[in-house]
Amino acid sequence: MRYRARIKSLIDNPPTIAKRKGSETEIHARWAKYACVLISGFIEQALKEVVLEYAESKAAPQIRNHIEHTWPKSRNMRSDVIQRTLEGLDKGWSKKHEEWSNENQRKKEINEIITWRNDIVHGKESNLNSITLVSVKDKFKVACDLVDFIEDLLGVRTK
Repeated sequence: MRYRARIKSLIDNPPTIAKRKGSETEIHARWAKYACVLISGFIEQALKEVVLEYAESKAAPQIRNHIEHTWPKSRNMRSDVIQRTLEGLDKGWSKKHEEWSNENQRKKEINEIITWRNDIVHGKESNLNSITLVSVKDKFKVACDLVDFIEDLLGVRTK
């Protein structure tokens, strides 16, 4: 999945003060916010791709077409939204996701990514002090773990 590699590269290679105006701390804070928005989009897009890949391999073309055309263009992929999406496909998947997301505070981590994204895009700067490159890197790992879990759950690997 090309999104994963792109985000990893962005997080691992923030701009330096020599390349941009402003303090390095300020630049890294902006970079972390940018990466956070991308991570939120990664979760949304990756889950859609996994479900479509599953539908392509297991369902009639009409079902894949329906999923592709009815999937919301923008969705806050909080843990409960992922839960309901999986429940609509298979109640067993939903239960396994619930168990997985409750381990190691994964549900909290995923939901925090979405909250940060919403605060960033809606200009709620006072809520964004905890967003750092380190915290975003940690959240990205959880996002990648989520995508891997969903791929394993549905038995597909996205391209």
